[in-house]
Amino acid sequence: MIKLSMAKKKIKIYLYTSIISAYFDTTKVIRQLITAKWFEFESSKYQLNSSVVAIQEIRNHLNVEEREKKEQFI
Repeated sequence: MIKLSMAKKKIKIYLYTSIISAYFDTTKVIRQLITAKWFEFESSKYQLNSSVVAIQEIRNHLNVEEREKKEQFI
């Protein structure tokens, strides 16, 4: 008897810079909370990716502290 195991593929999601920014945006608390809770409870269900463009946008951020936090996040 041969058993075949088919792992369920995760849906691929691309994170734009606006989503990453929302995670760290303390000026809009509700937006930040909703984003943080999604990452806490839902993100593991998906394969998360960022595009080269999104990564470059983060690397071009003038605020060094914010840039470093976002780079670590992705």
